[in-house]
Order: sequence, then C-alpha cells, then structure tokens
Amino acid sequence: MKEMNKFFYKVLLIFFVFSAQTESKVLSIGSAEAKVTIKVFSSLTCPHCASFHSNIYEKLKDEYISKGLVKFEHHAFPLDLAALNAEVLVRCHDNNEKKFELLTEIYNKQTTWAVGSD
Repeated sequence: MKEMNKFFYKVLLIFFVFSAQTESKVLSIGSAEAKVTIKVFSSLTCPHCASFHSNIYEKLKDEYISKGLVKFEHHAFPLDLAALNAEVLVRCHDNNEKKFELLTEIYNKQTTWAVGSD
C-alpha cells in the first residue's frame, strides 16, 4: 500500500508539473530584448537553489537585470510536494515583479516552512 501511495504522488507530481508548465508562462524578469537569457531550473525546497537565489540572483538583478542587459527566467523543477505547492502559490500573482519578490521571500524562509516529513 505504501508503494502505491508513493507511486501515486510521483505521477501526480509529474502531472502537475507538466500541466503548470503548459498552462502558464515562464516566470521572467528583465528586458525581452536582452541579448543574454539565464534560465534557472530550481526547486523551492532545495537549499542549494535557495543559496543561489539569495546570493547570485540578487547580484544579477542589481548589476545586469535591472539595467536591461539580462533576462532571467525561473523554471519550476519541484522535487517534492511542498515545492510544488509553493510554486502554485507563486503563480497565483499576476505581476512578475511580485512573483519574484515572493520567490525571494520563500527562499529566505525556506528553513522554516520546508521542514517535516510530509
């Protein structure tokens, strides 16, 4: 029975990931005319992704994205159900700037909300 539940959750996760990607646009910030596009595939429960967002993304935003030199794309790659649910919350907002602000807040508080066994 446990194996069946794990299988069900994996299939459900894959379904939601693919349906979310096809129904919504990519989260992007920066100029559409930028010559450089950075595509990041991340999970909102991954500590390495949080580190990247807190350290690297913020520098990119200040030095390149805000100046129109780089377009930055966030692609959802949820590794568990908590990350998937967090992505759903991010995509509820209709303003990309606000979505990225929410991503920053989620990553900043990841050690608080992304813990537990379920």
